[in-house]
Amino acid sequence: MTVPIAVARKAAGARKGAGGRAAAPRARGGAAPKAAPLPPEGTKARQQRDAIEAIKSSRPAQPVDDELAEQPQEPSSPPPASPGGGLAAPAMPAAASTGSGFLLGVFAWAVGLAYLNGGSDGVKKFLAAKFLNKT
Repeated sequence: MTVPIAVARKAAGARKGAGGRAAAPRARGGAAPKAAPLPPEGTKARQQRDAIEAIKSSRPAQPVDDELAEQPQEPSSPPPASPGGGLAAPAMPAAASTGSGFLLGVFAWAVGLAYLNGGSDGVKKFLAAKFLNKT
């Protein structure tokens, strides 16, 4: 006959001195930390500590249940798809975008200079020389 772990723990804790442990409930994570002495009244440290304690006391208590901790959690849902339905574009580093913008500007400047010097025929010659290796 198998006994669930939670039932076995309760039975072991109900007996006094079982395993050298007292029957008192334990705090999660082992022994409770020792409380530090409170700072003097009216100091900023005391005001901060009182504010933290007020926030803690206003929060609802979270139940601690061994049976809930042992249950496997369901996998989280996949991230939502991008609006276009495809994969999102990777972020471009700032240096790469700055460098590519600079090179595009230099190319546009060269095309503009070719247009000013030779008109549309000058641009055609520049592009043919650049991409088709025709001079």
